[in-house]
Amino acid sequence: AAYPNPFSGSTNIRFSLPQSEQATLTIYNHLGQVVAVLFSGNVTARQVYTIQFNTEQLPHGMYFGVLKTGPQCINLKMSVY
Repeated sequence: AAYPNPFSGSTNIRFSLPQSEQATLTIYNHLGQVVAVLFSGNVTARQVYTIQFNTEQLPHGMYFGVLKTGPQCINLKMSVY
């Protein structure tokens, strides 16, 4: 979950996984281009991770976060104003 959303400047993205595994959190713009890789590494089961996404240098618009863990992807839509 991202909070606040919509946002201006920065937002926090929180996630927790049921098992320990490798994960990558990537942010894409509306054209599908990678804007940032906010996290890439091993996560501990049931630990809550909070990652800040700073958009001060990015244009307003829609951004999409994708949390990949093995064969699974979790998508998140965010609005920057």
